[in-house]
Order: sequence, then C-alpha cells, then structure tokens
Amino acid sequence: MSGHRVVQSIAALTLSAWLGFAPVPADAAPHTVTGLSARLRAGQIFLSWDGLAGSGWSYRVHHSVIPIDDAASLAASALLGVQRDSSAVDRRRTKVMRSLQTFRVDSAAAPLESSAGLFVRTLETSGLGFYAVLAESSGGVPDPTIVLGANSLVIPVPEWPEAPLPIWKRHTIVPADGDDYVLWVNDVDTPTIEAMANRPSTPTHLTLRRGLPGRPLVLYGHSRGGNSYQSLLGSGYPGESILCIEDHLPTGDHAGFAFGYGQDDDPAVYWNASRPPGGIVIDYVERRVRYVLDWSQRVLLPDPQRLYVWGGSMGGSLAFFLAYHEPDRVAASMGVIPKLSTAYTPDSFLDLRVSFDRIWGRIEDTPMGSHGIPVFDWMDGRWLAEHRRVRGAAPHSMFFGRADTIVGWPEKVAYAQAMQTHRIGGALFWDTWKHFDDQNATPWRNTQTTRRMHAFRLDRSFSALSRCSADGDMGDGSLATGDTMGTINGFLDWDTTMVDLPDRWECTLRTVSLPHRDGVFAAPDSARVDVTPRRVQQFLIAMGVPYSFEVHDVVSGALLESGERFADGDALLTIERVPVTASGSRLTITHATTSTPGSQIAPRGPSIRLAANPLRRSTQFRVAWPISDEARVRLIDAAGRVIRLLHQGPVGPLSTLFLDTGALAPGLYWIEARQGDTRGLRRIVVLR
Repeated sequence: MSGHRVVQSIAALTLSAWLGFAPVPADAAPHTVTGLSARLRAGQIFLSWDGLAGSGWSYRVHHSVIPIDDAASLAASALLGVQRDSSAVDRRRTKVMRSLQTFRVDSAAAPLESSAGLFVRTLETSGLGFYAVLAESSGGVPDPTIVLGANSLVIPVPEWPEAPLPIWKRHTIVPADGDDYVLWVNDVDTPTIEAMANRPSTPTHLTLRRGLPGRPLVLYGHSRGGNSYQSLLGSGYPGESILCIEDHLPTGDHAGFAFGYGQDDDPAVYWNASRPPGGIVIDYVERRVRYVLDWSQRVLLPDPQRLYVWGGSMGGSLAFFLAYHEPDRVAASMGVIPKLSTAYTPDSFLDLRVSFDRIWGRIEDTPMGSHGIPVFDWMDGRWLAEHRRVRGAAPHSMFFGRADTIVGWPEKVAYAQAMQTHRIGGALFWDTWKHFDDQNATPWRNTQTTRRMHAFRLDRSFSALSRCSADGDMGDGSLATGDTMGTINGFLDWDTTMVDLPDRWECTLRTVSLPHRDGVFAAPDSARVDVTPRRVQQFLIAMGVPYSFEVHDVVSGALLESGERFADGDALLTIERVPVTASGSRLTITHATTSTPGSQIAPRGPSIRLAANPLRRSTQFRVAWPISDEARVRLIDAAGRVIRLLHQGPVGPLSTLFLDTGALAPGLYWIEARQGDTRGLRRIVVLR
C-alpha cells in the first residue's frame, strides 16, 4: 500500500468512523463485505459488518500487524475463524425465547441487526491490529477483493489483554426478574482467560438475579437440555443473588454434562461419532463456572463464605461434583435426581452412555481430562470419595428415586458405601419416584428444601457423619431389597455455633423429625453415629497425637461417653459411636494433654498459627515447638506433593516463618511442621 493511499484514507476517516460503520465505497464489489467495524472491550475485539444479501455465505476473518490491502498482505495475515450467515443472531436465545434475538457488542450498545456479522477475538498479546473480512459463497471461493474502509480496516485497533467481561444482553421477567448476559470465549488459552470452547468466538450464556451485598450467592444448575432461565426462582433466602451458567451444546448431546467435551467435537454436526481413543477432554464447563463465579464475586459483592450450589438432574450433578471439585469455594450443595457416577455400569439408560461416548469417549479407553485425571474418575463420586478423602467435600444433600431409570439407582447405593467408608459426610434421601415425576408430588418434597444448605459456611467447620444407627436400608441396588423410602444421616442435625479453637472442638448433635408428603417421621429417641470434624478452622489435628473426647447430655449434663482416640493415616480424627439424643448431646474433643476444657494446651506436637486464613498475599506464620531441637517445615499441595521447604534446621520454642504466596496457584495447601516423631498440620487456602 502506498504512503499516498494511507494518508488519503486517514484524512477521510474520523475516529468515530473508524470505531463505527464506514460508508459503502463506490468501488465495492457485489460480494465484498462492507461496514466493517472494530471495538475493543475488556481484552476482546468485537468485529461486526454488514451481511450480504441472500443466504449460504461464510465470512473469513483475518488479522495482521500490517494493513491488509492487497493479495500479498492478505496471504501473510492470520485466519482467525470462519463465521456463518447472520452471526449477529443469538440462535440459542432465539430458540429459547421463540423470538428473534441478536447480540450486542457492548452492554450499552443497541442490539445488532439480524443480517449483520459478528466475530469476537480474545486477545493474547498487546499491540496494534488490522482486520479484514472476506465473503465466501456456499461451495465457492472467498472473494479476494480488498476495499479499505469497507471490508478491511484502515486504522489499526489498539490491543491489550484484559480479563473479558460478560455483556448484558436483556432483562427478563419470565419466570422472574433477572438479567441475561453473554460471555464470549475462545478455543485457546490467553494470559487472562483459559480456553472455554473448542471453536473461536463462541457465545456462552448466563443469567443473573442481583441480590443484596453481603448475602449468599446461589449457583443453580439447569437440567440437561434446559437453559439458564430456570435459575431465576432461586432458593428463597432473603436478599440472595442467583446465578445460572448455561451448559449447552448445539448438538444432539445437549451439554458437556457439568464438565466439558473434546477439542475435536464439531458443533455444526448434530450427531458426532464416538470419540476415538487418545486426545484430551477439556473441562470447558468447569472453567466457565470458575471464571464466572470469580466475576460475580466482584460485581455482586456477596458473602464470600456463602456460595451454595443446587439443581436438578444434570444440574444436581453439577451441585454434587462441585462439592468435591471446589470444596474451598462451595459452602454446601443440594441435588435433586442427579447422576453421581458417570462411570457406573451396567447402565440404566443407554442413551446417556452413548452421549458420554461421543463427548468424552468410552470408559474402557480411559479418556483423559485436561487436568491430568481420567474423566470417568473425576466424574465418579465413588472415586472422589476415596481419592479426595483428605481434602473432603463440601457438605451435600442429595435426593434420589429408586425407580429412576434415567440416572440410575444402583450407583447411589455404591456411592453411599464409599461416602461412609471415607468419612465424607452429607445426607442422602430416597423414595419411590421416577426421574420425570412431578417434583411437588414426591414423598420427600417437604424435606427437599434449600434451607438445608444455608446452615453451612466456608469459615465454619462441620460434622461429617457416618454409620448412623437411624439410617435406612438402601439394599443392594435392586428394587427387591432395601427400604422404599429412607435416608442416610437425615435424622441427625448439629448446631452451627460449634467451638473450633486450637485446643478444643465442640458441637451439639441431636435427632430431628423429618416432614414428608403424607406427614412427619418422628425424631428417633436416640441414635449412635461416627463424627469426623471437617473443614476445621483452628483445631489442630495431627497423626500420633492422642485426643480425649466426652459426650454430655445437653439438658442434664450427664456424661454419656468418654475415651481417647488417634487420628488415622490421613490425619482425620473420627469419634465412633457417639450417642445422640433428641434433646441434644454435646461432643467435646481436646488434646489428651488438656486437663479440662478451656485450659492451656501442652502440645505433644508442633502447633501452627496463622494471622489469617484464607490468604490473599504473602504472610508470616508462627510454629510453637514442643522442645528446642531439629525441625522441618514444608508446604504441601492438596495432592500430597511437597511444593516448598520452608525451614530445615534447629528451632527454639517459637519460630516465625514467611510464606510467599505470589507464585502459588489458588487452591488448598497444607503447612506441615515435623519434629522427631511428631507432626503438626495446618490447612491453608490461597486466593487471588
């Protein structure tokens, strides 16, 4: 391009013309795109143009660091993607709303015309960018005509990476007041956002109902084939904010089933073939959930300790799996008719298995997830209960039907066994319903309330219960065995004002009545249950250290049980067969060297104290040692790997150490202090 042409073009354009739609040049060919416009918004370039008349057109989007003004510069440019006709049309919302819906390039901008084209690029690097869009007819070749100011930008767009933001799209009052947003995602990782789709310029929807700052945030999971508008009814907690992130595929498989799908799945093909062995399944859906939750914390300012997840069917599976995958983010969850084990066979509903074959691969081929764990392990409650037993799960309440042939009943029996074996905690309920029965008519309907979740907080420990004597009999998975209606841990409750101090942990447990469709199941007079403190905040639990416990009746003060226990090899402490009464039993656990509750502890092992937890920045912490001797302090990740040696050598009675969190990924870690045969552990959560 000559310098004369550049000067002439710049002189003819103003900044508003550059950012807006340019006039149609007189020399534009009939098949040449016109009105190309570029807008930078939150680390993304929004390209829009006037669509050509007729149908069957494809539009090729090119990018370059030099002007695209002839065949040579076009050949040297990068092809970013190919868009179909009328890409400004929001096809997903048009189908859901049954009326024509189009996208916006900004929350304050007007909706685009339905004939317009739209492509959204997420930036990876900073610089200046030139763009061009070429049309291609069905079965033809691209029109090579380049017309500056029509289908090619004259002035470059300033580019710099930034965390993309959802774009407000519309307000809805059906079924309740809320707002619809679109987050544009890409197929490659950038410095500010992970790949969240397997095609460039992919719109993903979320629906939001704003509550009051400082109140809970409820993430709702919609059913397979459903949509995010189902979220707006919420859980009924006053002032809560409600969020639903749509899990949708335009194929016959409908969704990524709360996880993701393969890089090579073709969204334009309604029935993809089963995935061949090899390759990686990307956790696109879970990535979107994490990203949008981070965004919602910034814009809604909810209580960060009270994120609750609930939903039905596939949405119930989202609630269940997030309880395991994100226990330091999710305070509690509840699921209705969820699938808990995508790896369980034999299947009760073969169509769902065939769908898993297409989006993930066959079980026998062990398809690998992008996080390095086989998908069918990561999405199997039995595997999670065993392999996440140290980290644990957020407390979860799950409701099932024995006659549910869509997600299956036998897998629930298998999960309950794993949950009890590994002291995970949670409550399970079952009855006679089928998957598509009227939810309002199911036997456990009156107990199926989301208020069960609101007793939990991330900054408060809870009692993980197992082997309760009041539990029902689930049988062996066949309908000929077990109780037709029952619960695991449902007849027990505990107070939420428990004591969680470095030297003492206490809670009050009691039996409770359970309402159901036809009346009330009375609270058992008494029960026995194993209690494992989970999500402990200050109470120090270490292997090799004896712990004393006492159980007192709350009303009379009578001593019901006492003894001494040791933590297991995973540093989990369980008090077996704790007696529980309807009036309440107070369980108190102390270090065996503590003479009376509240007295000064004489630790048998190292004690670790932090000024704050979770950590958002580097911090100092202190370790109290039993004796002056050689000692070692290490940082360990949630998988048990040693990340960093923090100290090695002699110590006095008290050590002040420094932990630099700058290079740490957000997540769960442990500080381990070891001296001789004793060890102290302190769980920490690193946030950004």
